[in-house]
Amino acid sequence: MKNFFINKKINKDLNNFSQKGFSLVETLIAITVLTISITAPLVLASEGIKSTELAKEQIVAFYLAQDAIEYVKNVRDENKLSGDNQLVGLSSCDVENDPENESGCTIDTTNDNISNCSGTCSPILFDSSKNIYNHSSGSSSKFTREVKVWYEENSNVNFAFVEVLITWDSLLSQDNEYKIRSYLTNW
Repeated sequence: MKNFFINKKINKDLNNFSQKGFSLVETLIAITVLTISITAPLVLASEGIKSTELAKEQIVAFYLAQDAIEYVKNVRDENKLSGDNQLVGLSSCDVENDPENESGCTIDTTNDNISNCSGTCSPILFDSSKNIYNHSSGSSSKFTREVKVWYEENSNVNFAFVEVLITWDSLLSQDNEYKIRSYLTNW
């Protein structure tokens, strides 16, 4: 009978021992759950930062395009005041023969300079001391701007198109572009 009580006590001690700690499987599951719960918010934050950067770049592209459109409209208005044709001074941007395939021009609105793009347009420079984009000073930015001006076929001389294409590469994707088109009337 004495052996019976000893065996019973040993079995009871073994059962208590196995219930005091975690098994290896339980530990691995706990580590996996903890890892997922920590990395998921970090991945979301990282993607949010990248999306914010892309949104910032899109806003800059919009303003660079709008800047060129406003410059061309200003040239049109000055030509009207002086009695010239609306596109005088924009011959570097004229792509009347083939608007889809001809190269346009770059416009440096800060320094009032228009130059022809031969093949591809040069990147816009960013002057960090003045916080301006231009084509004369600063470091090369990720943006290029191409301006095209033409009269639509079968239309009169009073109606012209202006198209600005901004291209850039970003963290999220390559070959981003923003295109804006405006119509000019010779009023």
